[in-house]
Amino acid sequence: MGAYEVPGFARLMMTEPEGGELWAAGSVHRLAWESRNYEGTIGLSYSLNAGTDWLPIADDIVNTGSYQWTVPDANSDQCLVAIAAHEEPAGIDYVQQETPFTIHPDAVGAPVEALWKTQGHDVQRTGLANFAGPQVGCIQWQYHTPEAVTTGLVGGADNNLHIVCEDGILYTVNADGEEVWQFDSGLELIETPSVGPDGSVYLGAKNGKLYALDKQGQLRWTHNTGGIVYCSPAVADDGKVFFGSQDGTLYALGPDGSELWRFTVPTASQTAVAMQVSPTIGRDGNIYIGSLFRPVLYALNPNDGSIVWQTQSLGGAGICTSPVVADNGTIYLNTKDDTHLLALNPADGTVFWSIDLRDPAIGPFDPADPDTFSAWNPPALGPDGTIYVSFDDSYIRAVTPNGALKWITRLGMGEGFSLTVDAVGRIYAAGEDSSIYVLEPQEGRVASVLNGIFYNIPGLFTGMEVSGMDGRRYVGQTNTSITAFDPNDNIKWQINLNSTFSYPYNNSVLLSLGMVENGVLYALAGSPSGAADPIKRICIIDTQTGQIFDIIERQVGSSFVAQKTSMSSPVIAGNGLLYFTDFHRTVSAVSAEACADSPLSLHHPCDLDGNQAVDFVDYALFLNTWWMCTDYDNTQVCQYRSTWRNRPWAYYLHFNEALIYQPGDFNRDYYVTLEDLMELAENWMN
Repeated sequence: MGAYEVPGFARLMMTEPEGGELWAAGSVHRLAWESRNYEGTIGLSYSLNAGTDWLPIADDIVNTGSYQWTVPDANSDQCLVAIAAHEEPAGIDYVQQETPFTIHPDAVGAPVEALWKTQGHDVQRTGLANFAGPQVGCIQWQYHTPEAVTTGLVGGADNNLHIVCEDGILYTVNADGEEVWQFDSGLELIETPSVGPDGSVYLGAKNGKLYALDKQGQLRWTHNTGGIVYCSPAVADDGKVFFGSQDGTLYALGPDGSELWRFTVPTASQTAVAMQVSPTIGRDGNIYIGSLFRPVLYALNPNDGSIVWQTQSLGGAGICTSPVVADNGTIYLNTKDDTHLLALNPADGTVFWSIDLRDPAIGPFDPADPDTFSAWNPPALGPDGTIYVSFDDSYIRAVTPNGALKWITRLGMGEGFSLTVDAVGRIYAAGEDSSIYVLEPQEGRVASVLNGIFYNIPGLFTGMEVSGMDGRRYVGQTNTSITAFDPNDNIKWQINLNSTFSYPYNNSVLLSLGMVENGVLYALAGSPSGAADPIKRICIIDTQTGQIFDIIERQVGSSFVAQKTSMSSPVIAGNGLLYFTDFHRTVSAVSAEACADSPLSLHHPCDLDGNQAVDFVDYALFLNTWWMCTDYDNTQVCQYRSTWRNRPWAYYLHFNEALIYQPGDFNRDYYVTLEDLMELAENWMN
């Protein structure tokens, strides 16, 4: 027998509001309670001063367990709601709300233009940008966050960029990468936010709350759910907000936070109904949603949440990506643990066509491979209707709108890519090798690549002085002092690593420096000889400011392991800008206009020096890695076979859990061979 379960005694217990909510004056919210051994009518009242005074909400109403309340015009953070039996039986037990909530004035803002409103660009989740992205380009600016950014970015009012971070803060920067405002939710943020018609920003959190902020970052209202909010809300043109929770419920809210309706997946298993995908709004206005462990897609009426239709026998084990809706309303869907792409009829959910995208008959797939691959990122649509799909393997597939395979392209050795398509049809694929690939739509050819952080590893640690592509020099001393000089030998910044290390490791020595592209300086530090508990550290440093934004630490004798690191879905906004995040806690903007005479960061795969031509310099760089490999999963072939060249950098770093490519490994199969030389020749002098 649990608490409050006393046989024969009546009990009334308030359950909603829970306390801590922020409700807008004039909005409509559900008040809920539990009733036991009492069937009579009840009364509800509220207080604006923590229970000192009470005002009536409703009296002598039917005891249904819930009541829709229009919140009064008030401004108080000491609000409570209480319940009472209309005719009190003897010994009735009341469990009242104890934690206050807030009521405050709120107003919907004027309409604004937002360039990238939600995960997948739009509420149809197409991934199709309104602008052409850069095919080549340089880093225009970078913004560093204190913790990782593991979700996508959105572009809101005034061309601002909204970034959710694992430290619980939503950071907003302008088009120049300068911070405009931030909002601290106090809890880890794990999913892409969304932008409404007035520039309001909506984001879910691990505490089960949905937060609504105005375009200046002021909190407008919150809404509580019974589970973690993993999804990116879908905000309709009229401002209605649709989002799911792990409690198995899809919530529909008005622009002021009013609860309009809720739909709970009908099943007896709480685990089976968990929603971890973002809802999609169809061309007909219907809301499409599914749960992680049931392969059923629901189409819901946007006005009342009633089921318009639900699919049957889709295959797979559940819905793990958002449905994607084409201009003609066709719904494209992948299901969990299944390798088919489905095209569904928006009228009734029936299957137009289905294609198995890991069928050995259509591609270079091993029949012995498991058939339980999943697409953890939704498909993306091209301007001509082509559907681009990525499973958790190394391939991108292109499928025509009538269900025929167009092409298959392998991108390195990674597993799974998040996809964006620009207005002219180029496909931008971000993978776990921390690279971005740009593919031409006709044949899937890789036109350009922005190399990952661990791309040019053989030259990572080169000594106590290194030079950057911008002409700066970086000089280290054994006392862990590092100084940056500009091309005229003026000091730009100076840091001492020991000042950032805690006792007893703040007497380390600097062993070596290393440079990679895209503005990152590496420093390898170690404990002095004879230390009781020796360690090694790699410090990752911003070359512009000297800020240390990551430290990787291992005991001496252990390997440094670089984990596979995914980048966020690329975002293409106005002025040809490409935005993305990487595991360095860095948000970057790439533009073709930022290059001037600087080497390219986004360039043709064979243009190793980024000078916009494949020439003798690239050939020399290629020869420097000839017959080398990074296939450390296949140690007998690669690491210990005398015919394959190896370098002493492996002494410092061991990357068998990472995706590391030599500069000359153009096809990214871990080996620099004749195939790569042929690709260099094919693009010679282009």
